[in-house]
Amino acid sequence: MKYETNNEIANTVRLKITIRKTIWFSILICLITEFFFFIAYRFVVQSLTDERLKEYIIQFIAKPTAINILIALIYHILEAIIKKESIKSLTMVTAISAICLNLTTTHYILPSLLTIFCFPIFITSMFAKKNLTNIVLFLSVIFYSATIYYAIYFSQDKLTFVNYYSDALVAFAVIIGSYLFTNVLIDYNVEYVFISKSSSLRQTEIIEQVKRDPLTNLYNKKIFYDSLLVAMKQCDRVCVAVIDIDNFKTVNDTYGHSVGDIVLVTLADMLKNISSKRILTARYGGEEFSVIFKDMTTFESYTIIENLRKEFSEVKFPQMNNKSVTFSCGLTGDYPNTLSNVEFFNEADQALYYAKSNGKNQTVIYTSLEKK
Repeated sequence: MKYETNNEIANTVRLKITIRKTIWFSILICLITEFFFFIAYRFVVQSLTDERLKEYIIQFIAKPTAINILIALIYHILEAIIKKESIKSLTMVTAISAICLNLTTTHYILPSLLTIFCFPIFITSMFAKKNLTNIVLFLSVIFYSATIYYAIYFSQDKLTFVNYYSDALVAFAVIIGSYLFTNVLIDYNVEYVFISKSSSLRQTEIIEQVKRDPLTNLYNKKIFYDSLLVAMKQCDRVCVAVIDIDNFKTVNDTYGHSVGDIVLVTLADMLKNISSKRILTARYGGEEFSVIFKDMTTFESYTIIENLRKEFSEVKFPQMNNKSVTFSCGLTGDYPNTLSNVEFFNEADQALYYAKSNGKNQTVIYTSLEKK
């Protein structure tokens, strides 16, 4: 679970980085388009005279372009310094808002251009943070007001409701509308992500349930064989233990199946305690359990099983008048490469049969059985 969480965080960070790069690339394309459009509009449509050419180049091309480059440069420097992703996102939309302000003040005679402040507001929907959207709205309103003031102060013509303020009010309404719509997008995105995660989590839980025995919550027989096959291919050493509870039928017949289930769960819990990346435990079926030891010697595996056997034999069950229960175990290891996973398991099963037939409550190793 911890690995999945870290992986999810890493994916989220990579996604935010990709979004920021994509947005900046889009802005670059827009600025280049605006740059050539303005050149075409001023020089082709209006056919500027030579004496006014230099003034237009400085005011409408060189100056705003230099400011935009400076804003972009400052942003990229800050992005390299700042470590927190949320601050990087805020810095980016602030820089974009500043670029928008630069464009609106450059072309202040076009009140409809004020709608460009919708752009940074819409961008915040990609990060699904309402706080970020609220901050950008605040910046947009300030920059909108600054543009209006700039137009009033520098305009050579008198601004009236008909020729300027009516369009400016429409632009402001569009900005507020974009803010409201962005909040709807964020709510939808959050809800969609929540539903997707819940569905994915539920599917994972169902898949995990299919892999496990419902009573003991250990892996089932199929997963045991699949895991054994993988271990035999990937590990240098593999050992398999097969455990069978002694006289389990007597326990069920004498004390009932509910008490028998308690015995099974008790042993299963003890097997879970020894489980790790190198030890996989499973319920093979009935009162039988199986264990896979990865990259462990037969002696190491034997020691673990023997400690478990002794610990289990010391457990007193109140439901059985404080009587104890034992188990027998067959163990095999250092498998030949010619064996299949089923054949390898059968070696441990043969050792278990010998243990059951010769006194029970013991662990028998298949290699020692061969010598006998």
